Amino acid sequence: MKNDLKKSHCIFLFSLLLVMFFILNNLYAQGNTMTITQEELQQLPVQRNVSDVLNLMPGVNTIGNQTFMNGSSAFNNNYMIDGVPVNDPLQTDQFMGLPFDAIQEIQVQTGGTDARYGRLAPGGVVNIITKSGGNKLSGSASVYFSPGALRYDLDQDTKDKNPIVVGDYFGSSSEYGFTLGGPIMKDKLWFYGSGSVKQGSTQTLFQDEIPQDYMDFSSGLKLNYQPNIQNQFELSYNYNNYHYNWEEDYMGYHHFDNDGYPRYMIRGNYHRICDDGWESNFQTSFSQFNRNYETGYNPSGTSSGLYGYDYTKDKTARSFDAHVDVLAPPFFCGDCQHQLGMGIGYQATCLDRMIESYERHGNIYTEPDYEYIDTWQYWKNYDHSAKMRDISMYIQDTITFGKLTAGCGIRYDKETFYWEGDTVKNKAIKDKTVYNWNLISPRVSMTYDITGDGKNVVQLNAGRYYQNNQYGYFEEAHPAGSSVAERYTAQINGEIIGDSDTTFFYPPLSTFGYDGYELKAPYMDEITIGLQRQMTEDWSLGIRYTKSWERNLIQTVDMSILDWDAFINDNKLEWTDYQSVDITNPYDNQPMVVFQDTTLDRIPMYTIVNPPGAKRDYDAIELTINKAYSHGWSMMASYTYCKSRGLVSTSDYEENYGLSSLYQNPNAQINADGLFDYAFPHQIKVHGTYDGPYGVQIGGSAKIFSGNPYAHQLSSVYPPLSDLPDGYGHIYAEKRGDSRLPAFWMLNLGLEKSFRVTDTTTATIFVDGYNITNNEVKLRVNPVVGSPGENEDIQRILNPGLFQFGVRVSF
Repeated sequence: MKNDLKKSHCIFLFSLLLVMFFILNNLYAQGNTMTITQEELQQLPVQRNVSDVLNLMPGVNTIGNQTFMNGSSAFNNNYMIDGVPVNDPLQTDQFMGLPFDAIQEIQVQTGGTDARYGRLAPGGVVNIITKSGGNKLSGSASVYFSPGALRYDLDQDTKDKNPIVVGDYFGSSSEYGFTLGGPIMKDKLWFYGSGSVKQGSTQTLFQDEIPQDYMDFSSGLKLNYQPNIQNQFELSYNYNNYHYNWEEDYMGYHHFDNDGYPRYMIRGNYHRICDDGWESNFQTSFSQFNRNYETGYNPSGTSSGLYGYDYTKDKTARSFDAHVDVLAPPFFCGDCQHQLGMGIGYQATCLDRMIESYERHGNIYTEPDYEYIDTWQYWKNYDHSAKMRDISMYIQDTITFGKLTAGCGIRYDKETFYWEGDTVKNKAIKDKTVYNWNLISPRVSMTYDITGDGKNVVQLNAGRYYQNNQYGYFEEAHPAGSSVAERYTAQINGEIIGDSDTTFFYPPLSTFGYDGYELKAPYMDEITIGLQRQMTEDWSLGIRYTKSWERNLIQTVDMSILDWDAFINDNKLEWTDYQSVDITNPYDNQPMVVFQDTTLDRIPMYTIVNPPGAKRDYDAIELTINKAYSHGWSMMASYTYCKSRGLVSTSDYEENYGLSSLYQNPNAQINADGLFDYAFPHQIKVHGTYDGPYGVQIGGSAKIFSGNPYAHQLSSVYPPLSDLPDGYGHIYAEKRGDSRLPAFWMLNLGLEKSFRVTDTTTATIFVDGYNITNNEVKLRVNPVVGSPGENEDIQRILNPGLFQFGVRVSF
């Protein structure tokens, strides 16, 4: 494997010297692209994080810490900082934070992305452009504070419901930040630095209301060097660490969590403009993501570990990324003008997981000569490691012929995921390649300028997008096994008694397919068609239709309950050892068939495959109205009707990582193919700014959503399933998404007033109110038919209202 890795490096370097294939950032405008500028970031009442900014845009929904774009999973978005991918390779969501005041603008593209984007673009592409220094020394210092006394509290009736999951801040929170930029050598070398600290508490609300204290520290430094107009260099460093901790005493046990996410990124960029019109750009980066997790669960008042557990878990992901861009000057072929861009890229990621200790102490035994404890140690000094490698090439040609502009691109990605050989407790682990995919992604677009003046434009896009390499699917399938356990009997002082030290190797919880099976890459095919009309100089109207379908989704299947021949040869699900049982559905009093497991002592055989029916589909119509800033105000309004449906949900964590019971019990698929949670069918969004009297800037945003789709469920705890033997699991009593919670609306308002302190110094005061019309809006309720809290017990609410005050001094 190491020789193969060296060989691939040589091939990459050789290809880099011979072929410079790629495309410059922002070369082509395809799909639905929006840009939020620095001025809008300051004036609009958003909660100073990227997710809240994205939630302003049509077809985008942010729930908690998950952002759903264009009907895809929250893990299918491509996040970049200055063009560098910053997705967490452990879970593929965004993992690099940065000071909010260091953001110059946020570019978002949903649908119709071109051949530059081959990985993680099914949802959308988010590129965060950071600020750079200039010839004038400038900077800022800011303080933001949200007092707990002005945060909405929950009604006592809501607090009495158990459990309630709320993902927002309770109590006071604060943020402190600075920026500083300027010249090192005027007209040649500049710097820009920034930093921020956020602290407060989040809440996972149970009856005892235990807060999670957090601190989020971010910093950045950028150097820009331009010796002449033809050559530009850029070097940047970003560091971010989100850390939280909490403790509780519950039912006689003391529980604590201490979780940290330190991460950093170093990026270098060189841009070259040649005299003959060619442009080239080389960009490389190194990033590291860590998760340091420590937890304990012990009886209150006892020593750590006694009848409980403590463990420390570390995860590390290191990524190296390099790509080169070349843009040819425009040239003519007959009456057609061509603009050609090509690219090549390379990315390598190494992931490690270490669980240092996991203790489970048993009873204390007293003997005549000594005391000892029967003790288990799980995963002590046990390392899971994996490697991922991506090599990509793409070429894009934009052809202009009269009023018609056509884009044609194709992308090639070679994605590899493998385990590297290792030794665990003197047990040799062989190299194992999980997959070695060769992926082809065609992209086409057509833009027709109806009137020839750019005011009435029709656009069509079609393309295929593949999911990125990720570790999440395979963590439980490491060939070394799911755990290593050392069992020994020891005295109280820790001295091992006799030869009681024994090592056990537990097999992997799942395997990769079966002999001769090749795991396929999940992909999405998408078509968009839209019309953009410039009605006046300030007003424009747009309409867009999007249709996409995701296939080859990866799931973990229990092969012990399936007919192997039917599954392997015909790709069919035929459940074995299950018998049908007729019941009356208590939800609608209609006959219903469920399935009873007749062999409850079966040993599961969990296998990671692309099972039949693992899919998602999405249709959406978006209407947008834009009013560019003029006469003291600006506005953007949108209406989105969407239908996100299928078997594998976009919002369920376990379904997204293939760990649900969908293919481990036939009852799990009853009525499961339907509408997804948090894909609100009707969405209205309006945001804008207004120059108020006395120099007061007013910003606002309003959203109206139809209620969250959900489905009532049956549980084996309540009749009629409780009257039958076990083996049912979770069963939808109606088609998923057939029930709907009430519609709701949200309103954010912000005021901003600037004062000139000196000729070069300005102080600005902010007052923002978030979700000021809501206290508790139900996003999820208890759906179990027959349970005491059916449709009443709240499982998740919309973030309650809060107010924030801020001061920024800039020069």
